[in-house]
Amino acid sequence: MSPDDIKITGSNLYEIKTANVSQINITRLEFKPEKELENPVSMWFISIMAVMLGGIYFYARRMTDQWLGNM
Repeated sequence: MSPDDIKITGSNLYEIKTANVSQINITRLEFKPEKELENPVSMWFISIMAVMLGGIYFYARRMTDQWLGNM
């Protein structure tokens, strides 16, 4: 694929314009979401798990205290 194969046009109600190929700057952009999202997703997952485990711990501790208090 060469720059001559690209045709960019824009239009509105009154006219159609075509971009000049010699004025187009073509650059390659790479987006790797697996590298960008790896750390935030893992931190979110670890945070949710920590809150859940903390809740289970305090719930179990409260139930144990109530059970021991009734004896």
